[in-house]
Amino acid sequence: MEEFGYSPKELLFDEEGREKLINGITTIAKAVKSTLGPRGRTVLIESPNHTHGITVTKDGVTVAKSIFLLDPVENLAVKMMKEAADRTATSAGDGTTTAIVLTEAIVRQGQDLLNERHNVTEVIKNINSVSNGIIHSLERSSKKVSGKTLHNVASISANNDNEIGKIISSAYTKVGKNGIVTIENSQTAETYSEFTNGIKIARGYTSNMFVNDFKNDECIMDDVLVLVTDQEISNILSIENVLKTVIQENKKLLIIGPCNQNVINTLAVNVVKNKLKFCNISPPEFGYKMNELMSDIALSLGAKYFSESTGDDLSLISIEDLGRADRIIIGRDTSSIIKPESKQQDVDDRVKQLWVAH
Repeated sequence: MEEFGYSPKELLFDEEGREKLINGITTIAKAVKSTLGPRGRTVLIESPNHTHGITVTKDGVTVAKSIFLLDPVENLAVKMMKEAADRTATSAGDGTTTAIVLTEAIVRQGQDLLNERHNVTEVIKNINSVSNGIIHSLERSSKKVSGKTLHNVASISANNDNEIGKIISSAYTKVGKNGIVTIENSQTAETYSEFTNGIKIARGYTSNMFVNDFKNDECIMDDVLVLVTDQEISNILSIENVLKTVIQENKKLLIIGPCNQNVINTLAVNVVKNKLKFCNISPPEFGYKMNELMSDIALSLGAKYFSESTGDDLSLISIEDLGRADRIIIGRDTSSIIKPESKQQDVDDRVKQLWVAH
């Protein structure tokens, strides 16, 4: 009989448990590795709940994210493989299929050493040591890409499509090595690139109730007012002046700052029930770095930064103290904020100051 608050667990040990995990790894690897390289195959994915037709893709991480297995133990292995692919996509932007293929190979080779004659801890240490050695070797032999080389690499990544490669290489040349390139569905039959000034923050939404683009699991809004603070908003009344104007004028508001759970819940409920347009993300980083980053974000958006370190009183905030973003794309783990062109000169001046300080 199930105890209150607990659900029964299936326990598997030794060979039986490992076999199930390996089955899960093999299943996801087989599906994903068919897409590997410029001559890889495309995969058809049925939409969740059979509502939006099918997705045709050759992207490894998209294939990986769509796989869920019936067996809970095998599905645990799938979750681990997805995490490995997701981390690769986040840090490198590519190579998700390769990461899964390598993971499967390491697991299968490691199986031969999981016996009484070998120390498992030493096996793991040796695997890590070898991988670190390979990474250092790749770093030494790596080359910077630009111009025609960048175009060639982009074309290969785009299944040898020269036109797509040209668009991709052009986009990366424009944004530079510190820029961010994102992909969206075109509203026309044309494939093209657009250059916009924006900020990427390693923080996502604080409640999934803020999501309005359910397909991509993101909150996307245009022409948004932005409140920037490092002070915890513990009571919704402390920003009443701003909220009143935002609601009355049917505007959109992004709060970059810490909010307690009650405030987050209040904002989220109003988004769902009253169709108001709010979103909240936590401040990036910690300590002195947070102060610097928040100051830069406020500067680029034309907002006043309400900081504890300068003794600002958040209850005195007005609509004039808010910044403005042309567009925000808030995901689960990262946020992109496209800043207005009018603030570019302020940003350029700040960048010059930072280079001098450096």
